Amino acid sequence: MSNIVNFKNSRIPFSESKVLQELESFTSMEFIGEREFKPSNSQMLFSTCNQRVTSLIIHKSQLSSLPKSIENLRKLKTLILTFNHLKVFPESILKLKSLVTLDLAGNSLSFIPYSIQSSKLLKTLYLGRNRISTLPESIYNLRSLEILDLSNNRLIDLPESIYNLRLLKSLDLSCNRIYILSKYIEKLHFLRELLLTRNELERLPESVGNLQLLKILSLGSNELFLLPESIGNLKILQSLVLNGNNLTTLPNSIGSLKLLRFLYLYENKLLTLPDSIGGLISLEELSLWKNKLISIPESIKNLRSLKELNLEFNNIRIFPKLIEDLRRRGVSVYI
Repeated sequence: MSNIVNFKNSRIPFSESKVLQELESFTSMEFIGEREFKPSNSQMLFSTCNQRVTSLIIHKSQLSSLPKSIENLRKLKTLILTFNHLKVFPESILKLKSLVTLDLAGNSLSFIPYSIQSSKLLKTLYLGRNRISTLPESIYNLRSLEILDLSNNRLIDLPESIYNLRLLKSLDLSCNRIYILSKYIEKLHFLRELLLTRNELERLPESVGNLQLLKILSLGSNELFLLPESIGNLKILQSLVLNGNNLTTLPNSIGSLKLLRFLYLYENKLLTLPDSIGGLISLEELSLWKNKLISIPESIKNLRSLKELNLEFNNIRIFPKLIEDLRRRGVSVYI
């Protein structure tokens, strides 16, 4: 190991101190040592373990490129380069064989290199708020990946290989231009969270019902006009976001979601609700404002966990007695 030196009150190898100094020259800022990260501020931070640099944060520092020497940080596990001016994916990052978390959100990246596959230990990859329009097929080689954030990009579709990320627990594809979700989504057996808000989806594959561990499904602001009956197979789903679509009805199977706590259906075109909605015994919040409902089923009285019901801006002329019954139970009802 290189000689140990003092850098910003931390003892690290001389070779690693030189890398940090070079990074400072790339940003005209200075590292401030091991302190708490505050996302609102421009910051350059690092942390160490056993006299090696293990974490690096360069945030809002106008960084436009990285020195090749960064590959000398051989024990680096976390690299956060958020809200900078990176236009090209720095391939020197891919030489960091210990890297577990990589956050490049808020840059101007337009593509991800095929060589991303070399980051074998990567568990968390944040690429949101860039300009990415395609993903390399090689992404499937990130076998350890558990969290993938691709939100706020320019994706139209996804490579089939992405569905081979078998350990994936969270997939955020919000705010893209995705118009179809492959039937192979079912291969992501460990998925807990699937976020697809603000895309161009018109329908979901029946296979989405095979995501048995899913707890959060967010599909707001798409073009959905129908939900598959298989949605009722998501037995441990807790949050279902469907606002801002073109739904006119709901599948009867919706009542099978016994653990569902939050159901957001506002700004759709719903004409009726199925009686089975009364089966949502864990539901706490039901948002139905700005639809075309003319009535609500009596079975809503069976929602024993309900805390809030919003029916504003519908076509309901006469409100049934159950509204008063719900209010007596302490439910906040908005009509």
